[in-house]
Amino acid sequence: MLRLIEVARLPNVTLQVFPFERGAYAASSRSFILFGGTTPELDTVYIEQPLGSAFVGDREQTDECGKMFERLSELAFTPVDPESAPESHNSRDSLSLIQHIMYAL
Repeated sequence: MLRLIEVARLPNVTLQVFPFERGAYAASSRSFILFGGTTPELDTVYIEQPLGSAFVGDREQTDECGKMFERLSELAFTPVDPESAPESHNSRDSLSLIQHIMYAL
């Protein structure tokens, strides 16, 4: 848990927790990594499936995965901000949940 908080301090990392109570979501049934940048034509998705994995560069599929990722981000708790003061966190944000689990262990 400390390592998660440590990694969240990196400038290129956004860490959010998606709680079970928010329900099932289509994207949560499969793992994917969206590699994107300033040139959308080069965007690629790495998809893990039960029988293997694949890199997909098809624009329609990368756009769909981008939409799923945005929706997951909207539904998840607010991102971890390890620089903010502890009293500024509420019980429903990503850092508070990670700390709760860490101290419960």
